[in-house]
Amino acid sequence: MRAAKWILIIVGLLVALVVAGIVVLTVFVDPNRFKADIADAVGRETGRELRLEGDIELSFFPWLALTTGQGSLGNPPGFAAVPFVSWREARLRVRLLPLLRGRAVLDTVKIVGADFRLLRRADGTANWEGWGPAPAASGDIAAPAGMVAGLELEDGRLQFQDDVAARLVQLDDWQLAVGAIRPGEPIDLETAFHATTVGLPAARLRIVGRYVPRDTATVLENFRLDGTLAGAPLAVPEIPLELAIPSARLLTANNEIDIPEWRVQLGLFVAKGSLQATMQQALSWSGELALTSSALREGLAQWGIAAPATRDPAVLGPLELKTQWRYALATLAAQPLSLVLDDTSLSGKLTVTLANQPLSEFELQGDRIQLERYLPPEDATSEPFVLPTAALRALQVRGTLGFDAATLEQTRMQRVRIGLLLDEQGAHAN
Repeated sequence: MRAAKWILIIVGLLVALVVAGIVVLTVFVDPNRFKADIADAVGRETGRELRLEGDIELSFFPWLALTTGQGSLGNPPGFAAVPFVSWREARLRVRLLPLLRGRAVLDTVKIVGADFRLLRRADGTANWEGWGPAPAASGDIAAPAGMVAGLELEDGRLQFQDDVAARLVQLDDWQLAVGAIRPGEPIDLETAFHATTVGLPAARLRIVGRYVPRDTATVLENFRLDGTLAGAPLAVPEIPLELAIPSARLLTANNEIDIPEWRVQLGLFVAKGSLQATMQQALSWSGELALTSSALREGLAQWGIAAPATRDPAVLGPLELKTQWRYALATLAAQPLSLVLDDTSLSGKLTVTLANQPLSEFELQGDRIQLERYLPPEDATSEPFVLPTAALRALQVRGTLGFDAATLEQTRMQRVRIGLLLDEQGAHAN
């Protein structure tokens, strides 16, 4: 009993000494004295300049917490002398007792006001590459034991300048929340931002999903993107956007992608289907597609595309398209293809060759059609239909349309066959 008593006394004294040491460190040690040492260490390891302009605050039990004020990390040598990333505040907390036992348990890492500036130059080099010395072989370093409760970005910003594609993309009001990060366990993610780029509508988006690590595959579950598009070239104030992928798998062993089901809603258009891809030798894609619209004319008008004027303004209404498709060697083939437009049902095939001179060829057979409904209005002042973009005007389209029965005014026809050619001069039929 006496020995146990002395053991307890000794343990109590040791704990008191540890607590006293923590108090002394907290009160008398100024972590800002080590800013230069921290910056030098980061510079040696990454080849980038670290600046800690704000104060560093240090606290202990039960968390070993480090909070920094304003700071930045520079670009690699050869790039502009502007920060690769800057921030207004950053917080990192580690539980003290597990750390003493060699296990790192981190609280949610929080960064406020992060501003990332990504640049890819015309020669292909990028400022997110080149992080100092190459890491040692995986067999030389043991995997860290521990977990991170999560990562939060608040009020962030990201700018991506791609000189290869001559495009600038910017994310503002960027919020990011990454769930607990534990080795071998799923990771939840949620992010929201406002994206802008020249020539495309601005997008306000929210994305959620779950990353599930597997030995033979990378799995994404419950992925969902929703938001709105606004601005030019849209002809309406905004268009709702939704994308849902219940499950997607990247099979690392044979470089295959498998998405059994996906769904997209973009304004008045709804598409769903499946997607498979293989990247073993030549990249190839395949899948199923079902596209519907309650009103084709109005759906195109949302995008600033005026459908051709017709004698019957009610045509170009309900649309339903179904096909199995495959893309390989710059050729897209859709076969079999079924299409229902207004009161006409068609079936056939479509081939699009994306070479130096793009060419689309089709062959469709329909049941019946009233041709007069699709003729231009009799009003001579009506504007002729013009293809909406230079890219479409340059696209060569040729093919045949066949109908079991057709009417034109008072004329009834059977087994009608129409050859069509669409080029930069317009549409031609025979």
